[in-house]
Amino acid sequence: MRKALIFCTIMFIILAAAPLLTSYISKDNRDVKKTESTSISVKNAIDEDYIFQYTASITDENFCDEGLKAALSIAKNNTRYFETECKEKDNIPTEASSKELLNRIKNLYNDVDVSIEYKSEIVYIPVSSLSVGFTKADETYPYMESVASPWDTFNEKFIYDKDYSAGVSMEGINYLCNEKMSYKEALKWYLPEFDIK
Repeated sequence: MRKALIFCTIMFIILAAAPLLTSYISKDNRDVKKTESTSISVKNAIDEDYIFQYTASITDENFCDEGLKAALSIAKNNTRYFETECKEKDNIPTEASSKELLNRIKNLYNDVDVSIEYKSEIVYIPVSSLSVGFTKADETYPYMESVASPWDTFNEKFIYDKDYSAGVSMEGINYLCNEKMSYKEALKWYLPEFDIK
């Protein structure tokens, strides 16, 4: 009888302590999750600053809002590419960015919700300021297709006989957006083989 009483007392203590122990373990897990989410949000803040600077480096103050959204989409995509492929990020000039342009980019950031994929993969999207009337293809980026961009040749920044680099024409994107295309439609023009959602 005495053994049964001791056994029942021990079981009672264990059962009474179980909720307290569960609560304590759960609190430890919440603290770990809170620490993880804090470090993730700090990381995202750093990435956002990089995206803002990246966008500013491939645009200028003359870009319309839709043109900036297209540039933001490319900057977000390329930043995701660097992270998923563990690649070194592009070196971008930061000193030339005006505060006005950066503020416009920051204000548009949350309006840009687009996924850009090539055959269900995130790939690097090269950009050029202009083209010679059609974008340049390059074996470095076999997924990039040369597309017509005749309006580039009428741009005041266009330089005849200049060898523009391969990739999406940023001034061309801005032209299309000024002609009432959405940023997604303009991206689709320059990236016809890509899924843009």
